[in-house]
Amino acid sequence: MINTVIDRINEYRKTGKNVFIYGAGTYGKNVCKLLKDNWTIVDGFVVTSLGNQEQKCLDLSIRELSSLNIQTSAFILAMNETNTTAVMKILSERGVSEDSIFDARPLIEHGGLKRGTRSGSIEVTTNMGCSVNCKYCPQKLLLSRYYASDKNKPSQMTMETFEKILSFFPDS
Repeated sequence: MINTVIDRINEYRKTGKNVFIYGAGTYGKNVCKLLKDNWTIVDGFVVTSLGNQEQKCLDLSIRELSSLNIQTSAFILAMNETNTTAVMKILSERGVSEDSIFDARPLIEHGGLKRGTRSGSIEVTTNMGCSVNCKYCPQKLLLSRYYASDKNKPSQMTMETFEKILSFFPDS
């Protein structure tokens, strides 16, 4: 499925038209990296409205939809489902043909890119508690519950504990 989408994008590029990733958030960035890893070039990012947003992302320009020539552009929709639906409506209203729209969901799902990580990876901290102390993060609650039954619990994960945790994950 991923190769089908990439092949379609590459075929479209052969027509000499521009290809933009619609959305410059996490999904857009991850799709851009995945395409680059697969030797697929895009001309930049596009958003409905720039507002105060940066005008570059991953060394590519971010352009406002109204600044593009719709007839010579194609769009890879790299957003969540709600935004994809809204953008599909906008593109349809502006006369963009369905042949010029590529759904990035197969790329996002295949690459494990929904949460900004590649498939098969997991981030682990070996220390109890976090020094960043973000306002929204419940560190105090986490620490109070962790140490509630035993104030002398280890604050750093042992290799034995880490190996035990890994045993719950699938091998592939």
